[in-house]
Amino acid sequence: MKRLLFLSILLYLNAQQSWQLGIEHIGQHLTPFKNKNIALVVNQCSITQQGTRTLDILRKKGFRITCLLAPEHGFSGTITAGENVPDQISSSIGIPIQSLYREGTHHVAPDLFNNIDAIFFDLPHCGMRHYTYISTLEKLLEHAASYHIPLVVFDRPNPLGAIIEGPLVEPDLRSFISIAPLPLRYGLTMGELARYFNQFVLKEPAQLTVIPLHTYTRKYMHPELKKPLSPNIPTLQSCYGYSFLGLLEEIYPFFAGSNTKKPFRYLLLPEKISLNPKMWSDIALLLKRYTITSKPVRLYQEKNRTWYRGLELVFHEIIAVRSFSLLLELLRTCTRYGINFKMSPSFDKAIGTRIVQKYLNNTYPYESLARATNNALIRFYKQARCCFLYKPDPVLRLLNNQSTHGSTTYANRYERSHAAKKSSIA
Repeated sequence: MKRLLFLSILLYLNAQQSWQLGIEHIGQHLTPFKNKNIALVVNQCSITQQGTRTLDILRKKGFRITCLLAPEHGFSGTITAGENVPDQISSSIGIPIQSLYREGTHHVAPDLFNNIDAIFFDLPHCGMRHYTYISTLEKLLEHAASYHIPLVVFDRPNPLGAIIEGPLVEPDLRSFISIAPLPLRYGLTMGELARYFNQFVLKEPAQLTVIPLHTYTRKYMHPELKKPLSPNIPTLQSCYGYSFLGLLEEIYPFFAGSNTKKPFRYLLLPEKISLNPKMWSDIALLLKRYTITSKPVRLYQEKNRTWYRGLELVFHEIIAVRSFSLLLELLRTCTRYGINFKMSPSFDKAIGTRIVQKYLNNTYPYESLARATNNALIRFYKQARCCFLYKPDPVLRLLNNQSTHGSTTYANRYERSHAAKKSSIA
C-alpha cells in the first residue's frame, strides 16, 4: 500500500514537471538577439521551476543584459503596494535597475530606448486584471511599438487556471489597475495576454515574440510559488483569495487580512459592529458551495487598532470558484443582515464598471448587470480565441441571468447553442 502511494506521488510530480516555462526551453528562438543590448523585465519570481533566475540563464547563454526593469513591488518584490519603486544599481551584479512604477502608474525613463535593442519580459501574474504586472506588459508593448524595438515574452501559466469571468473595463474607466478591456478574471497565460494586447488593444502592433510553454496543457496545476508574488501574495492560497477578496478590501468595512501573516485568507468585519451570528453560518455555507472551507477567527489589526471577527479560508479547487459571482453573493448576504458598506474611490476602476456599484446600491437591476456582463464576455471570448496557445481552451463562466441564486438559463442556453462549435462555456 505504501509503495502504491509512493508511486502515485512520483507519477504526479513527474506529470507536473513534464512541461516547461518559456525561459526553460528558449532553444534557437533568441539567436537574433545575441550581441544586442537587452533590457530585462524581471523580479524575484522570474525563476525556473528548479529555482534558477531568468537573469542568470540569459547571461550564461551569452546575452548582453544592460539594464533591469522593475515593476510594482520592485526587483526583490518587497516594496509595499502603491509605493514608488526607486532606481538603483544591483550590488551583486552591477547592473542598473530602472523603475517601471512611480506615482501609482507605469514609468520609464525616455532615454532608455536610445540605449537598448530589445526588451525581454519574464514576469509572473496572479490571474486578476487589477494586478499591475499585466499593465506593465501592456505599457511596454506600447513603447516597443513606438520605438520599433522587439519585445520577447517568456510565457508563464495562469495561477487561477483557465477561467474567464467578470465584467470588462468600460472605456472611461481604463487606468493602470484596469489597463484594457479584459475580463476581471481573464484566464489567459502571460504570452496569450501579450498576443491579445498586441492584436486588439494597441493602435500599432509591436514586434512581439512569445516563447511558449513547452508541452503544456491547461490540465496541469500551477506549481506552488517558490517566491512570493508580492508582499501580500506570498502563497497560492493568498493568490486564490485575492481573486475576490482583493476587491472586497476596496469596500468598507471589510478586511481580508492584507499585511498580516495570511493575507487574503480572511473574511472579516470589525468586532464593534453588532452582527447576527447566523450571518457567518450562512457565509460559511456559501463558501462551501464554492469548495472553500472556513473556520471562525478573531484578529487584531495593529494599523488601525481594531479587533475583527470572521472566517479564515482554505481553498481546495480554484477552478470551481466563480470569483465574481461569489463576490456578489457575499455582498448580497451581508446586505440582508444589515451591513452597510461603502466603496473606495478606486472600486469602479478596479472592477472595471460602474454598474456593479449601482446594482449593489439597488439602482440597477441584476438581470441587466448579468446581460451586460455576459454579452461583453462572449464578445471578448470570440475575439480572443485566435490568441490562445494551449489546449483545452479556457472556460467562459457567465452570470446566472435572474439572480445570484437563480437559474442558469442564460448560460445553459448559450452552451447548448454553441455545443457543435465545442465552445468552452460553463
